Amino acid sequence: MIRVDGLTIAGKLTDIRLTVQPGELVAVVGSRGSGKSTLVRALVGLVPPDGGTVTVGGHPAGSDAGRALVGAASEAWGLMERLTVWENLNTFARLRGAPRDRAAALLNRLDLGGRRDVRVDRLTPGEAARLRLACALVHDPSVLFLDEPAGDIDSESASLIAFTVAQEAEAGKTVLVMTFGDPRILGVASRICYLEGGRLVEPEAAAAGEPAPPSAVRRPVPHVAARKGDRVLLFRPEEIRFAYARDKAVYIETPEGTCGVSFTLAELEERLADSGFFRSHKAYLVNLAYVREIAAWTRDSYSLILKDGEEVPLSKHRAHELRVRLNG
Repeated sequence: MIRVDGLTIAGKLTDIRLTVQPGELVAVVGSRGSGKSTLVRALVGLVPPDGGTVTVGGHPAGSDAGRALVGAASEAWGLMERLTVWENLNTFARLRGAPRDRAAALLNRLDLGGRRDVRVDRLTPGEAARLRLACALVHDPSVLFLDEPAGDIDSESASLIAFTVAQEAEAGKTVLVMTFGDPRILGVASRICYLEGGRLVEPEAAAAGEPAPPSAVRRPVPHVAARKGDRVLLFRPEEIRFAYARDKAVYIETPEGTCGVSFTLAELEERLADSGFFRSHKAYLVNLAYVREIAAWTRDSYSLILKDGEEVPLSKHRAHELRVRLNG
């Protein structure tokens, strides 16, 4: 867990209060000069506070115990440009006591396997960003601090980074991301905070220039990250017709066709709870905006007919529940 209580750094941050729980991915949105990078540096113990406290997993930020829990990445901290991708990652692994097989797995996970022996100064910005994330993850930290992980890079790299960071949060990590407002990061965030002039502010208060309460957060539209082949895509709820579970995997039907997701069906149902989705069957979740009619084939056999003519299973007790919901 990350707990920031009254953090103040003269001329940079004022009375920052924020708690991030395990399993949360919190995005802090701010323009250049808003204090985002200073906040990250304070969280990892590189900048001592003038007031307030910062703890990571119950330990003071910057302490040996706190640092052992943290993985962090920022373009400002850089990579070793004259070393190769593998040499960089392996160096971080050795410094953190991480096994080589985890480093190798991260290369593949972040689509860097084919760039293993390329020097960092010959990477594209997107490849370098993916390598920074791999280095932050190599020791399997419980807390992640990321400063603009998807800024000014190609769309495919940004989507893969957002997808990977979301997976880490789903696995129970505590994740805090600083961003100018990248839609892919915001799409997978569980909460969004706004940092302006060194203060956390509400969206409404930002327009008026007024400070907000310590809990200045809001929930974003719950985009869903998915894979189709080697591509990582983000979908808005209204783009998903239905989702289903099959062979221990979950898939969504989208304008791009069938895509796999890392959520369980129950997790996806919770994420889309406010977006008009209905659990029509133990293995199906359907967007009611796409439903044309309820078809009763026999006394105990039902289906939902979608507007494109496709059928989705509807169990008997769910049929009754749906009728009550539609008539209520």
